[in-house]
Amino acid sequence: MKLFIKILACHPAQPCRLSLLLGLIAAGLLHPSCKGKAPEAETAGEEPEMEATITTEQFAHSAMKWGTLEEKTFYGYVHASGKVETPPSARASISPMFGGYVQNFNLLPGNRVSKGQVLFYIENPLFIDLQREYLELKEQLTFLKADFENQAALSAENISSKKEALRAESAYKTSLARFESAGKKLQLMGIPPEKLTISNLVTRMSITAPIPGHITEIMITNGKYINPEDVALQILNSADNHVDLYVLESDIIKIKPGQKIIFTLGQGTDQEYEGTVALVGKEVSEKDRTVEVHAHAGRGVPESAMIPGMFVKAKLLTGSHVSPAVPESAVIRIGQSHIVLAKKEEIQGVIHFEQIEIVPGMSLDGWVEIRHGDLKNKEILVSGSNLIPL
Repeated sequence: MKLFIKILACHPAQPCRLSLLLGLIAAGLLHPSCKGKAPEAETAGEEPEMEATITTEQFAHSAMKWGTLEEKTFYGYVHASGKVETPPSARASISPMFGGYVQNFNLLPGNRVSKGQVLFYIENPLFIDLQREYLELKEQLTFLKADFENQAALSAENISSKKEALRAESAYKTSLARFESAGKKLQLMGIPPEKLTISNLVTRMSITAPIPGHITEIMITNGKYINPEDVALQILNSADNHVDLYVLESDIIKIKPGQKIIFTLGQGTDQEYEGTVALVGKEVSEKDRTVEVHAHAGRGVPESAMIPGMFVKAKLLTGSHVSPAVPESAVIRIGQSHIVLAKKEEIQGVIHFEQIEIVPGMSLDGWVEIRHGDLKNKEILVSGSNLIPL
């Protein structure tokens, strides 16, 4: 309008030019200039910025949760694999001391037995002969001892020859050796020699478990004759099972007794258990350049899960540091980026989220270390982030 007034003032005497100017101005008002249209075209070409939002009602019904950045301890670790093993002291092969026929055997593979429990019996008529021999020798020793003492006294007084004294001594000591031997055999049979009498002879011996554990193998049946060199059963005490890991020689310098390990059992399982390094081997395998590490499982590991020969995958924790962290459920991966949603504002029942890019570090026990990302003093969506459209 100022331009219009100025033009009128400068040219009061030129009505033609005035009419022309008025026409141009009218045309300009009806058709704005290119200079005026440029911002509109630029605005129309821009895409509005997408913002993640959700209503407070949706937030509540979806069981979403807020959280904050927390300080957590993270560990450096060495990867290793191995298997579950059983020490020799936890394995037992059951064989009878004497041959005989198997009787009263009622166990199955997997049955648990306690130390000293009767597993089965062995019957053999020769057992009676051994008991009879013991009792006979016991009676003979009384006479032979008296004869030996008598002959020794007579020989000392030159009443009888030394030959008779030596004969009596030899007979007594020979019978005494046989008597002691028979008594030891009875003990091996489980028969107390001092309690044996002619009225309580037994025809069978009991075979008991030397260790507690589970039956793993059975090689006998009732009525089968078994020799002392035959193995009847195998018992395994899985309570003493341990983990043998094989660590690369380049990492073994980081491993020491007492360090914590986290391991999984079997192929394709995610259940994690804890344990402790007990022994570190002193020799490098020429085959794969590894060192054997012996570890004990923690109390939370079920005995039934530790099956000898089972594959083990483990992390041996070598050091620790404290870092800010968020739950794993709070981290969203988009391509190569990692995003955490933080509360930006809440307006009229609508929650607006701020997308904060982070650089994650280590993961442990459901927490992710935050190496870079401004999450301090922010409310973070720690549960339900997968429900937010991005």
